[in-house]
Amino acid sequence: MNVERLISCCSVLILLQLGACKKDDIADEVSVVIEIRHEVDGAELAMKGTTYINQAGNEFDVSKLQYYISGIEFVGNEFNAVFDEEAFYVDAEDNSTYGISLSLSPATYSKMKFSIGVIPDLNEHEAIPKTIENTNMMWPEPMGGGYHFLKLEGHYRNHEGESDGYALHVGNDENLIEVELENSIAINDESPIVILTMDVSQWFKNSNEYDLNDQNYSMGSGPLMRQISENGRNVFSISLENK
Repeated sequence: MNVERLISCCSVLILLQLGACKKDDIADEVSVVIEIRHEVDGAELAMKGTTYINQAGNEFDVSKLQYYISGIEFVGNEFNAVFDEEAFYVDAEDNSTYGISLSLSPATYSKMKFSIGVIPDLNEHEAIPKTIENTNMMWPEPMGGGYHFLKLEGHYRNHEGESDGYALHVGNDENLIEVELENSIAINDESPIVILTMDVSQWFKNSNEYDLNDQNYSMGSGPLMRQISENGRNVFSISLENK
């Protein structure tokens, strides 16, 4: 009987030690900062007043650039880190929206994936917090509901040389813009800042040349929104910067 009790006690101690080792082996998550920047053909985006030339030869400026980033995923060799419960609103005129903070397990990740827009699970009215910004980004119910994925607006010089307005708006689940960027991202206590840079000129090219003289408003047009969505896969690049 004493021997049995001794064996039982030893077994419990071994299990406790194994459990303790397992807990110690789990590394604490670390904070990672994603910083968003905007440019046009390598130059920092200047809002309202500064004009640019797109691939179709349109002279244009940018007065509004608002969009969401959602469905962020860091792809690693052993596991992926997925963040699919929040849509991050970005406004090019509000630098307080340029930063995204996430907690990741230490590892080396080979690529970053995300969507420009709101992933389907969240793309329903009031599925994300009812802030003023989110309310203003709502997509009309008669056109499918949910949220605008992108608002890119401004003015351009038309064929007659006169100033005219443009508004490139994208919405609806089928136009969600999926982005995949490869880079070796080592996450540890000294993790670099992950820089996502949007080149606004890419919205007008690669793979579809978008001529504002032919199509300056996209909302409600499935074919035009698909063109913009296809171009949007190439608007971001990724780089790393030491803190």
